[in-house]
Amino acid sequence: MSIDFSLSPELEEIRQRVRTFVDDVIKPAEARIEEAGGEGEERLKELIGMRKQAHEAGIWLPQMPEEWGGMGLGHVELAMVQAEAARSYYGPWVFNCQAPDEGNMHTLLHWATDEQKEKYLKPLCEGRTWSCFAMTEPEVAGSDPTLIQTNGYQDGEEWVLNGHKWFISNAHRASFAILIARTEDDPDLPRLPTRPSSSTSRTTAGTRCARSRPCTARPATPRSSSRTCGSTIPRCWAAAARATCWASTGWGPPGWRTACVGSPRPRWPST
Repeated sequence: MSIDFSLSPELEEIRQRVRTFVDDVIKPAEARIEEAGGEGEERLKELIGMRKQAHEAGIWLPQMPEEWGGMGLGHVELAMVQAEAARSYYGPWVFNCQAPDEGNMHTLLHWATDEQKEKYLKPLCEGRTWSCFAMTEPEVAGSDPTLIQTNGYQDGEEWVLNGHKWFISNAHRASFAILIARTEDDPDLPRLPTRPSSSTSRTTAGTRCARSRPCTARPATPRSSSRTCGSTIPRCWAAAARATCWASTGWGPPGWRTACVGSPRPRWPST
């Protein structure tokens, strides 16, 4: 049986709008940025201007629901928009669907409390802040969450984090991080492979004893550099209890479970 990969008229209309915007707005602006040397106030002016135009054109935040100011697209539609946006260097950023913010938005949308969404998710959706995702560690294979060594435990109304993270893309300008750490490690309990892992959302300004350094590796080309940071956390307190959250895979009902730091035990999501 053959598979029909053609797009519906509605999706084709969205794809054409994004493609036209990339060709008529983003690429000419990128050329002007290159002519100006790729830095300075002119670059910032061009970038902010493109984001405003994308917002006005209704092709802003394709991955988020309409109630958060997005387009409310599904996986297929989002992949289509991302493919068109990737035809330009600044495309994903102009539409506010760039990594790691795009993935962090999804995490906050599904697992954060209402208070956390207002503090962290709303500014991300509005394009006013940046975020980062701290997972990789130098002592282990950082792409494998089952090997994470950074640990966290609750101390009163705070979470204490101990560990070493590096290659944290976007860390040098992020307003907060979503950090992967172990919060339980009981060998007597049946578990999924990733059971000991959890993610803790925290503000970078709400930590103590953390130090970071920029990556010193020379990028292949000046404009394609992706600054990464390393952070050593030798007893690093997360932000105030109600400003942090964690989520971990649990044994039993499938899916993720979440809990506010101030909660006595995890609660299963309603959806």
